[in-house]
Amino acid sequence: MRVLVNLLVLLGLPLFLIQSSTTEEATTSKSAVSTFAGKSAAFCTPRFSFCLDYPYALLSNKVESDNGDGIDLYSDDASIQVSAYGSNNVYDWDAKEIIDYNLQEYASEGTTVKILSIEEGINRASVTFKFDGYLHYQEIQLMNDHYLVLNLSLEDENEVTLELLKSSVSLQISA
Repeated sequence: MRVLVNLLVLLGLPLFLIQSSTTEEATTSKSAVSTFAGKSAAFCTPRFSFCLDYPYALLSNKVESDNGDGIDLYSDDASIQVSAYGSNNVYDWDAKEIIDYNLQEYASEGTTVKILSIEEGINRASVTFKFDGYLHYQEIQLMNDHYLVLNLSLEDENEVTLELLKSSVSLQISA
C-alpha cells in the first residue's frame, strides 16, 4: 500500500510543478504589463533629431550624455536597461553592417553571442540576441549622414518581457 501511495505522489508531482510554474509566469506577466503601461516620459535631442518615449515608472533612472548624443535608462534594480543615441555614419555603412560590427564587438569580449533573430529593411535593421546572461534587442535606423541606435537589455532573458518592453519604448525621428 505504501509503495502505491509513493508511486501516485511521484506521478502527480510533475503535474503540480508544471501548473505552479504556469501560474507564476502568468502572475509575473500581469505585473509586468501594468509596469509597462504606466506614465510615459520622453527624451528628445536636436543634435540627432530624435525622441525616445519610454515608461517612466519602469525606467526612472537616467543618464543623459554630456554632448547630447543620447540617453541611458535603467530600472531600479538595473535588470532592465535601455539606451538610445545617435552617431555619425563616418564609414557610410548600411544598417546591417552596423549591426554586424556591433555583434563582433560583443563577441570580442570572449563570451558567446547567440543570435535569435535578425531583421533587415530599407534604412533599418534589428537583432535579438543573448549575451552574458542578458537578452538584448538592438535596432539601427539610418538618417542621411548619421544613424540612430536603440538598445534594450534584460537580465532575466525573458522574451515575453522583451516584447512588452519593445512595445512600450518608441524611438521617433523628429523634424
